[in-house]
Amino acid sequence: SFFAGTISDNCNRSTILSLSCLVWSACTALQGQATSYDNLIPLRASIGASQAFFNPASYTILSDIFPQKMIGTVNGIFSGGVYLGGALASLSILLDNQVGWQNTMKVIGGIGIIAAILCFGIVREPREDIKKMDIEIRELDTMESNGSRADKTQSTTAVKSTGSFLADVVTAVQEVTETYEAKLLFAGIGLRFCAGFSIGIWKAPFIFSKFPGIDTAFASSNAAIVAGGGLAS
Repeated sequence: SFFAGTISDNCNRSTILSLSCLVWSACTALQGQATSYDNLIPLRASIGASQAFFNPASYTILSDIFPQKMIGTVNGIFSGGVYLGGALASLSILLDNQVGWQNTMKVIGGIGIIAAILCFGIVREPREDIKKMDIEIRELDTMESNGSRADKTQSTTAVKSTGSFLADVVTAVQEVTETYEAKLLFAGIGLRFCAGFSIGIWKAPFIFSKFPGIDTAFASSNAAIVAGGGLAS
């Protein structure tokens, strides 16, 4: 995620969103062809690595597309999609019972590939419009003042290089975690996700061991809880 954030700051975020979704969806579909645990390891690792690029690109591109006064609402809607996805993941147990886990992986991966293609065709990088606007302003300034003001505009909008890619990442982490409040916030986030993933990993095995044959009831009730609680929050 550290590297994904820096790449999102410097590259086309629409492309990053599309490619990350395409990679994790393709790897999800390929899991349907897996015949051993060793086959699954690189695919799962690729899914995790590609998903790490999605949030840094999505949050920043949303902040550029929508007005600042709407950012809280927009991020809330975006986060709601995560919980809706968690609910659909729970319901996939029903699909698994009908067609098997391998075909379930192929269906989910195929839907993701379609979403990636739609993202590539629909979502535009706002920076491209900003660059175009800057060029038009510079051309206008050049016509009005024979380039004097254009040189000034160009110098103030030029991107300053802060060194190597790794140095940029280290500098960004140091700046973001500079305040005491930020350190507490990141510690809280870490504990929150540690608890959330622990529950997510062990919830289903625990329920199934205590109540055998309750797959359908668990899938629907868990989906309702995750979607209802997540979307409401």
